[in-house]
Amino acid sequence: MKFHALAALALFAAAPVMAAPVTVDFEAAPSYASVGNTYADKGVSFGGGALGLQNDADFTYFTNAPSPLGVMFAVDTDSAMNVAAGFAGLFSFSYASTAAATGAVSIWSGLNGTGNLLASFDLLGNSANCADIGWCSFDSLSASFSGIAYSVTFNGDSTIAYDDLAFNTVPEPTSALLMGLGLAGLAAARRRRT
Repeated sequence: MKFHALAALALFAAAPVMAAPVTVDFEAAPSYASVGNTYADKGVSFGGGALGLQNDADFTYFTNAPSPLGVMFAVDTDSAMNVAAGFAGLFSFSYASTAAATGAVSIWSGLNGTGNLLASFDLLGNSANCADIGWCSFDSLSASFSGIAYSVTFNGDSTIAYDDLAFNTVPEPTSALLMGLGLAGLAAARRRRT
């Protein structure tokens, strides 16, 4: 009976860290500076070309963003988002763009946009008529994909503002091990009873 309790406890302890949802909202990203390791606590890093932007007292750069304080711009091709643990299943984001962009966002099986292309997004120009504000209309997109992704690349077009990048991280190896041990323990206990 003690074994059942330990196995169930191990299974319960492992469950909350499986496929943890992550949202990068750029609220903490420094304005006019690289996002870099601002979200390292979430296991996410960005290349030097991914810059944060926040509205300031002198000028409103964007309105209607899902997270109202900050957005991200990819000013060159060194703007990949890397997720060290990997992510799987679904990736979503919000964007505002002053012009259409083909292949603006791509999801890759390796770090820094290497490996196999798992999904790609073409963006519409949804903020072309924003009067004196650069980006006023944000749309959300999502894609499901097979495999494990480790990076997302942004095409370096600085006419696109990104917000609320969302995905589910891959389980940590220790969590998967605990989950496996718990399931194996339950199976062994059940077999012993029969």
